[in-house]
Amino acid sequence: MAKQTGKQNYELLFIINPTLGEDDKESLLARVRGYLEQAGGDIVTFKNWGLRRLAYTLKGQKEGQYYLVNFAMLPEKVADFRRNLILAEGVLREMIVRVEGEFPPERPERSPRSESIPVFDEELNDENIPDDEEED
Repeated sequence: MAKQTGKQNYELLFIINPTLGEDDKESLLARVRGYLEQAGGDIVTFKNWGLRRLAYTLKGQKEGQYYLVNFAMLPEKVADFRRNLILAEGVLREMIVRVEGEFPPERPERSPRSESIPVFDEELNDENIPDDEEED
């Protein structure tokens, strides 16, 4: 997404409490999107990174549900957005970083490797296995 007049690109990584019920989680994610829209932000991507083990305990939790959001917003609105995010019940931790220039292009999801296991035409038996002792 090209930067619009005055807007800067940002990346938000936030962790939510994994013990939230499905309805509570959806409500929290809708509030985060609402906070972004309220602050005049344009959401580029909103990705669920899944459940991950935390490096240390946060608010009594050893795991957290991670989300990565790329967005564009006026710099003077970021502090208000961050304050709303910090006060949101269920958010364990958040981090907002300004991205210089354009967002990196989307990488495709990892697909299984197409490398195959080599197939040998000849059977291995005692006759065609080199003997290390004969090389003297």
